[in-house]
Formats: sequence, C-alpha cells, structure tokens
Amino acid sequence: MDIAVVHNLAKNRFEAIVGERTAGVLKYDFKSGFVMSISLLKVKSDFDVKEVEDNLVEIASKYIITNGYRIQVDCPRFREYIKDRDDLLELLVTADNDE
Repeated sequence: MDIAVVHNLAKNRFEAIVGERTAGVLKYDFKSGFVMSISLLKVKSDFDVKEVEDNLVEIASKYIITNGYRIQVDCPRFREYIKDRDDLLELLVTADNDE
C-alpha cells in the first residue's frame, strides 16, 4: 500500500493519504513554550491500521525533532508508539509543567 503523509498546517494535523482517500490523521495543537500537544491518532478501519499509524508517527516524529519541539501527549495511541523511543521520550512535558 502506497501511503503519502501530508502535513496540513492549516488544520494542525498530519494526514495519511492512500489513493485519493484520507486513511488516517494525527492531530496536534501548539502550546506555549514551543510545545506540540498530540491529541489524536486515528486510522479508518478499512485500511491497514498499523501501517498507516507507523507512517503518521514517523513523519510527525521527524517534524517534531527537526523543529525542536517539546511534546505533550494527550493521545494514548501516540504514547504507545513512543514508549520505546528515547529520542521522543526526552522531549516529553506534562500538562502540569508545560513551558
């Protein structure tokens, strides 16, 4: 399956596109102190959920790291993906200590 991930800045989300359909999204908001808050990772059930999620998380992670953001994770699915990613875990902030 060919998946194109597009960063839709106007909607604060990354979109996974398969063919002409949106297969999934990773939504975020910006908080103070250069913090990106990840609020949703969702894939339509008629797609390969793991493959689409993998692509969304990988592209979003590269964007976060490249642009020097800290992250607040309000989405359990995203938190599950990054639990073994030291490069992202060191960027975590909580709602209580966002800067």
